[in-house]
Amino acid sequence: MLIYRFRITSDEHDDFLMEVDIQPSQTFKELHDCIVESAELLPAERAFIYPTDKKDVRGLEISLKSYKKEVKKYDPELDEMVNEIIIPRMMKDARIKNYIEDPHQRLVYLYHGKVDIILKIELFKIVPSENMKAYPSCNRKQGTLPKLPVVPVIPEIVKQEKPKVAEPPVPLPTLASLTKLDEIIEDDAELAEIDNEIGELLKEEAPVEAEVEEHTTETEEEPEESSFYDSDEEKMEHLEDFDNIENLEMRFSHYDGNQDD
Repeated sequence: MLIYRFRITSDEHDDFLMEVDIQPSQTFKELHDCIVESAELLPAERAFIYPTDKKDVRGLEISLKSYKKEVKKYDPELDEMVNEIIIPRMMKDARIKNYIEDPHQRLVYLYHGKVDIILKIELFKIVPSENMKAYPSCNRKQGTLPKLPVVPVIPEIVKQEKPKVAEPPVPLPTLASLTKLDEIIEDDAELAEIDNEIGELLKEEAPVEAEVEEHTTETEEEPEESSFYDSDEEKMEHLEDFDNIENLEMRFSHYDGNQDD
């Protein structure tokens, strides 16, 4: 029995290479499982295989899972493009030998999971099978494929603080200048003279305050007009206080003769 030997490479990862042997009667689902297991990838959410021509133009789509998709197709009866709902061929139902048309048949494998990976598959050799060997099997492998998306590490920007400029120290008085204060001698005569000058200044300001107080006192002690008459009436009400009544009558008779006054 003959065996297909496929060489699998990646344009994004030049160091990756894998060779897988598989029987022609086996399915693309078995080839898919061998690739995921040998490359140590996580289970795929979706996966597709496309047979291509020599110019890598993709042909029929072979899907890991069943789904419906809408495609545009030319309808000769209507002579126009129409939308058509189709269900792609399933990997588990597609036998590899039915899609090999060239001794160096090429295929494209799309893996969708935590990461998206595109692999190129090419029929490398057709060799006889080995007895007691299970297929498919990985004969050669080098390099690795990413299992998780690579998150770029953004370096933290460390803010460089401006160096603090040290303030110049305040110069302290020298010991020699401090000792000069001990040489100062108090002069009693000079202090007495200063006290006398302060006393004279206080005396010059005192008369101004006295005049203000004197003026205020005179204003307050000025008798009102009513108080004068009240005092005369009070004197007239007490006639018995006058000893000489006749002199009192002569005094007031003068006012009776001159009424104009």
